[in-house]
Parts: sequence; C-alpha cells; structure tokens
Amino acid sequence: DPSNFIDVLASIADSAAWEHLEFIVGRASEGCVVELIADAPRESWPALAAMNRMTSNLKNVDLFVAEFGVTSELSDLLAHNGDSVSRSDDSADPEELRQEVEHRVMAAVLTSATFKADPQRSVRIVDSFGPHKPFPLRVLPTDRGDLLAPLVETGLCRDDLKTFQHFAPLGSKAIL
Repeated sequence: DPSNFIDVLASIADSAAWEHLEFIVGRASEGCVVELIADAPRESWPALAAMNRMTSNLKNVDLFVAEFGVTSELSDLLAHNGDSVSRSDDSADPEELRQEVEHRVMAAVLTSATFKADPQRSVRIVDSFGPHKPFPLRVLPTDRGDLLAPLVETGLCRDDLKTFQHFAPLGSKAIL
C-alpha cells in the first residue's frame, strides 16, 4: 500500500531485513514512490534512487547529494527520468534559497566523477531543472574544459570573455 511505504521502510530499518532493502523496495507496488526523501530513513535513499522510488526533483537531488554525493544510484534515478530533474514545489522558499539549491546541485553534477565521461549528459541534467540562466562563473568547475561548449550552447553560461577567462587555465582543451 503506497500510503504505508515510508512506515514500511522505517520498520525495515529497525530489523534484520535491512540487508534486503533494495530487493524489497524493488518489489513494492508501482505507486510506492517517496515524494520527499527527508521523510524516509536516510539509509533507504540509495535503494529508493536505484529502484526509481523517489521523485526526481531538485530538493530530493540536493538532499541526496548532500548525504551521499553523486552516486551510481542517483545516476540510475536520473536515467529512469530521462536525465531530468524537475523543479521542486518550493514556492514557500525564498528565491535566494532556491538559487542556492540550484547552484549546489549544478556544481555537484558538473564536478561529479559519475558524469565526467559524458559532459553532454551532465549539462543536459543541469539544464533540465530550468535553472536561472546564466549561472555565475564561481559555481562552474574550472577543471572541466569539456563542459564549456555545452554550457554556452544551452545558455547556462555566457558566451563572453569572462567565461573564456574562467576556463583559460585549461588552454585550448576548453575551446576544442
């Protein structure tokens, strides 16, 4: 029963069945999806992400990254959702806080070893949550020249001298 899913997770957390959590989460009915992962035991978050049992929204991704980093389980969740992170229903949060969350998630995704091999994917994920554009250069990694072109193409950073200077330490690798 989806309405009891979080209670079931909590009871599993206190039992010997915890080692079988991913199996149990994977076998739960389709409607068993956690809207806000803060409501579920932290230890369950990787299983929820791996089995696509949590909402792929900005707030959940931010909470997950703060606790576990950008993991293969989070990558699986994003892949299940078309590499998309929806905006959270955070209308009660001040604009400054929403931008801070965006910046944290963007920095985590763009600097993550999980997505390093595919810069297009990492930029696509960041662009999916409709962040305020352009992002301030201070939140962009300086060691990822492979991100420059997709960041400029999507409008996540400006096509101007300051942007190129930000990536200048990388030399031609950033431009090619």
